[in-house]
Amino acid sequence: RVRRALAHLLDVDMLIRKLSYGLAQRITGPLYPMHRGAYNDTLPPISYDPQKAAMLLDEAGWKDTDGDGVRDKVIEGKKVPLEFEILTNAGNEVRLQVAQILKQEAEKVGFRVRISTLEWAVFLERTKKHDFDAYIGGWVGSHNPQDLKQIWHTRSWAEGGSNYVGFGNEETDRLIEMIRQELDSQKRDSLYRIFHRIVYEEQPYIFLTAPLERIAIHRRFRNAYVSAIRPGFFPAGFWTPKNLIRYGKTSAAPNP
Repeated sequence: RVRRALAHLLDVDMLIRKLSYGLAQRITGPLYPMHRGAYNDTLPPISYDPQKAAMLLDEAGWKDTDGDGVRDKVIEGKKVPLEFEILTNAGNEVRLQVAQILKQEAEKVGFRVRISTLEWAVFLERTKKHDFDAYIGGWVGSHNPQDLKQIWHTRSWAEGGSNYVGFGNEETDRLIEMIRQELDSQKRDSLYRIFHRIVYEEQPYIFLTAPLERIAIHRRFRNAYVSAIRPGFFPAGFWTPKNLIRYGKTSAAPNP
């Protein structure tokens, strides 16, 4: 409930307008919307709803019992304040602004939040050692849905993997292994969608946006499919009519 409450405190549409200048799209899980079939597009983005966030915190037993503006809860006989630290890396102004916005919104509903901006090496060390409450980061994907093991399998928690948040259980591990072994693309996509739904329901990460890039393409190119994934296009699909070829045939611009 607390993770879901935090998700309700970020106005992602506003972030897209003000921080990405409109060049981003909302996402709800670990895949890109461009991964058609694998991306579960039946899951609605979590709405900006501070009242819903406050209700979820109430349901989880976090209430301001002493009137100091910070919610608290008795855990193992001790009153514990609802507070956490957000890590972000120095030099990334967008991530810092997201952290500041989350802090502002969270404190309105009874959190106490502090932000720590760290040099990149220190930031990486703390996330790899799981020495954090929350962090703001980003991933670079590929044209194809990624292998989920590195970030999401429980074995990637302690074996030098990137499961920094400690997500996973027998069910999700089994799904990851099935995805890695399934050769039928439709069956594999179905497994991806199931995994996406589990992550959406658990909210180990609050997924925000994927970039929408702009790229200039000469009109002589055909089948120029633009992608948010670097380098911004699928070069293998490009082709040019024979009468428009200028530089001869290349592997990046095959003829049909």
